[in-house]
Amino acid sequence: LIALQRRLNPVDLVGLVEDKAVFYAFCAGAGLPSAGLLAVLDESVGWLPNGVVLPPTDWVPCLEGLTGDLVIKPARGVYGLDVHVWRSARRDDGPVATPPVSAETLVDSLRRSRWGRYVVQRRLFNDPALRDLAGSDTLQTVRMQTLVTRSGELVMAGCLIKLAAGEGTTDNFAGGATGNLLAGVDLATGRLRPGVRVL
Repeated sequence: LIALQRRLNPVDLVGLVEDKAVFYAFCAGAGLPSAGLLAVLDESVGWLPNGVVLPPTDWVPCLEGLTGDLVIKPARGVYGLDVHVWRSARRDDGPVATPPVSAETLVDSLRRSRWGRYVVQRRLFNDPALRDLAGSDTLQTVRMQTLVTRSGELVMAGCLIKLAAGEGTTDNFAGGATGNLLAGVDLATGRLRPGVRVL
């Protein structure tokens, strides 16, 4: 699939879609709904959505200043690798129990990783119907495959839902290792086809 994408997709758009920090900023500018950005942590220099520069020395205070459940993931990451779900010690309505992992420990882990740039977002939660369907709090995602023809027409080529069957951090199936499922979505009706476990 990656080889096909590289052959078909315009090379000048790769930077727009492969770097989540850039893509989420593009979505915000275009008025497209997305999880949005709370911060970009970069090994050279990051930033906040309001344009404030965020040097690496400010990663810990930045995370400690945020509230609620957060997702920290590599900006150029793939396959759900190194995605962290982290609960801040602060809530909008006051303090909560200390998170199992401190901001210092999390930042130390991020700095030792290979990615170099991370996006920080609010954690999204499933609709209760999806939670009941999969039996998991892991965020379920729908993937839509689209094509733009040479004449500029947009074509919906296919759609599937990734169903997390366990309590992992992501719905990625990792070659079948996670036990997560894939189910096709009928484009005409929106109904799910039978799910399959990828082995």
